[in-house]
Amino acid sequence: MAYDLNYQNVELWLQGNGANNSTIVQDSGQYIRAVSVFSGASISTAQSKRGGSSLLFNGTSGYLKAPTQTAFAFGTGDFTVECWVRLGVVDGITRVIYDGRNGTVGSAGGISISVQSGSLMCGTNVASV
Repeated sequence: MAYDLNYQNVELWLQGNGANNSTIVQDSGQYIRAVSVFSGASISTAQSKRGGSSLLFNGTSGYLKAPTQTAFAFGTGDFTVECWVRLGVVDGITRVIYDGRNGTVGSAGGISISVQSGSLMCGTNVASV
């Protein structure tokens, strides 16, 4: 990608492109990793940042699951996670990105990016900020 100097380092790129209500979510990155869709997550054309569609989650149980990859082992080196998020409701805890690998308490076995009562939170098994 000419506009992203770090494209060669992108491991998973989910743009949310597709037909309205589709449950086929494709990786637009160089590795074309399979992504599974669960519990009401889908493509929506009602809102988008760019491209005319986006990923829509039902706010209670919808999620995506990426395959287990060494490249997703956060905490083993420098990494960046980025996304555009539009929340319909901002109360309680809303997980935006969650790495649910089982880890030992006190280790950096996973990360969570969430909105908690209107504040953006980032945490690991070690600490939250």
